[in-house]
Order: sequence, then structure tokens, then C-alpha cells
Amino acid sequence: MQHVKSEFKQHEAEIRKKYPECASNIDRLWGEVNALRKDQINIDHYMADLRKHALDEYNELYLRENQQTQATQANMQDIYETRNKKKKNRKKRKALEEQLA
Repeated sequence: MQHVKSEFKQHEAEIRKKYPECASNIDRLWGEVNALRKDQINIDHYMADLRKHALDEYNELYLRENQQTQATQANMQDIYETRNKKKKNRKKRKALEEQLA
């Protein structure tokens, strides 16, 4: 595209004079190319921004799930310890009852 643009610039006056329709088509083409480049930049910026927000959300979700997992593990540990204490207390009580009997 750059080659066409430089050739056009060199002979612009002559082309506009002899081929006005061609010159207007070239002007329209450059306008569309520039618009597409601008859109592409906007899309690239949008995708980068989207990627950043997606990573942020993923990190938040990961941290939240880790906290939930740790809380669940802590609760399970508490339940396990409570169950073991009850078992030990039952054994002690049973042993005391047998000694008393």
C-alpha cells in the first residue's frame, strides 16, 4: 500500500487532472484503510483490556476458592478433632466405669 501511495504522491496532480474518478477512488480507499487501521488498534486495545480484566477476575476467583478450601479443610480438621476427643472421653468414661464397677 505504501508503494501505491508514494507513486500517487509523485504524480498526484497529473492523475487528478487526467483521471479524477481514479483519484477519488484512491482517496476513498485510503480513508477506508485508515479507518480499518484505527478499528484494528481499537480492537487490539479492547482485547488487551479484556484479557487484563479476565486475568484479574480469575485471580480473584482463585483466591476465593483457596480461602473456601482452606476454611473447609479447617472445619473438617475441627470435626475430626472433636470426634477424636469424644472417642477418647468415651473410652476414659468406660474405663472409669469399669474400675468403679
